[in-house]
Amino acid sequence: MKYAKFIISNYRGISESIELDISKNSLMPIIGVNESGKTSILEALLAFDKNNDSNNKGTHLINTQNYYSPEDSSSAIVRAYIKITKKEFKELLEPLISDYNPTNNQYNHPIMRSNSADILDLIGTSLDLNGFYIEREIPTRKYSSSLTIPPNVEVFICDLIIKNLPFILYFDDFRDDIPELILIPATKNDQNQSKWIPYFQEVLAGLNKGYNIYELRSKPANVRDTIIRAAQKHLQETLAKHWNNFSVLDSKPLQLELKYHNSNHLEIKLIEKIDKSGFEEETFFNIKDRSKGFFWYFNFIMKLEFNPNKRYRNDEETIYLLDEPGSYLHAAAQTRLCERIKSISKKNVVIYSTHSPYLLDPKSIPINSVAIACKKKDGQITMESIHETKISRKNAAFQPILHALEFIPINISYDSKNIILTEGIYDYYVFEIFKTDKSLKFFPCVNADSIKHHISYMIFLGKDYGAIWDMDNEGKKAFNSAKKSFGINESNKWGFYSKQDKPKVILQDLIEGEDIAMIKELLDLPKNSSFNKVIAEMFYSSKVSSIRNKISDETKRNILNVEEEILARLKK
Repeated sequence: MKYAKFIISNYRGISESIELDISKNSLMPIIGVNESGKTSILEALLAFDKNNDSNNKGTHLINTQNYYSPEDSSSAIVRAYIKITKKEFKELLEPLISDYNPTNNQYNHPIMRSNSADILDLIGTSLDLNGFYIEREIPTRKYSSSLTIPPNVEVFICDLIIKNLPFILYFDDFRDDIPELILIPATKNDQNQSKWIPYFQEVLAGLNKGYNIYELRSKPANVRDTIIRAAQKHLQETLAKHWNNFSVLDSKPLQLELKYHNSNHLEIKLIEKIDKSGFEEETFFNIKDRSKGFFWYFNFIMKLEFNPNKRYRNDEETIYLLDEPGSYLHAAAQTRLCERIKSISKKNVVIYSTHSPYLLDPKSIPINSVAIACKKKDGQITMESIHETKISRKNAAFQPILHALEFIPINISYDSKNIILTEGIYDYYVFEIFKTDKSLKFFPCVNADSIKHHISYMIFLGKDYGAIWDMDNEGKKAFNSAKKSFGINESNKWGFYSKQDKPKVILQDLIEGEDIAMIKELLDLPKNSSFNKVIAEMFYSSKVSSIRNKISDETKRNILNVEEEILARLKK
């Protein structure tokens, strides 16, 4: 069984219901300006699972009323649609049913003694679990479901299912302080134990399921030291493997020391070897003494690799909620983190908020998975998928994704039809100056090869589009690469520049030589000015209209022929 979809209602600034369908997207970045509600969305999801009630001191469960509509008495509710089969449902209840005492003719479990008929009837009927959901009213912390059963049975069933669902894990910026000395408690039930103890218990359990951090106090010193040394090696190998991926420096291998003190404290130190006069000397550092980037990295890997709250050892279907991950990492490390997040999402669900374009790298993150959190004028929080939102340079929320895609929209609406992808800005200038059909919207890409990336975007948005390349080696190579990726049918929408008297035509060939010379003269440009310089100067010149009227019929015909070919392909 696993989560399929969440619906958040009336949680803090969220008045309109927000839906997150994780059955379609196991990787969901949420972008938006500050105070747009990104964290509220993540904390609402966290609030659904009662196993997280003590997380962050329970702050996600208090003050959940609508901040901007205090007169609204509606309770905050998070509903989770759950994919569960009839077989899985019956298997959950089977231990209760089989736990029967024939001596006194009673079931041993209290819920079966009071409601055995209801439960037996429930699993004996033609149970319909399509659209099954459990929802939690956050202020009261009570669960209910889509099943029609007595309230006490419903509460029991909800608790039982949630207990067996994958965990929902929330992490903020991974900067939880790690003390220099961590006291090893005598028992697991010690209420004052460090929050890091369960993580180090997972380190030990990863070595041997029989190892128990709570039993270290009673172990002979030599046995305890052997266990600690093995844990040190395991922890160092895990941290070093990932650090090599995050670090861009050609640094020495990461080394650490895990030490058990007679005072029953555990100590972890980083070791840096420094060359002094031909001799290597070891310098020891506390974790928090290192850079913020390393401190974040240590927290991230510990909570990712050794998280005690993963219900399944093989780590599948866990829901990771990451609030602004990697904010202290440099750009190259953030790009690698993006790849890591993508990798995690292959078997799990990752929902994360970010302002960083490096965590939206289209090589790792599907553009259609990005969601936009925004706050309306009345303060209400909404969330839309990227294809539902009009992209605009004026909308600051889009800056990370525009940066990640390496383009800036130039006088073009994403709501436009007849979008024509071109190799670059000078193609855009030429057709904005000379085109006769105003319905054509020319889109400047970065180069010939980058057109391919924007084709995927056009397909996803269902746009009427075309693409055009120079008929040179670079253009033909890029065309064939795109054709290989998207197929022959899609390639029927694309083409090359053409001109009747030339076999290999590039953009410059569309403007006759005498027209270029005339433009240079009218704009008082040097005779050796490049084609790009001439076109750019004309585009921004106040004389552009008067110059265009003087252009030769040959140049006009060249432009018109290209337009007609483009329109013909758009009709296919």
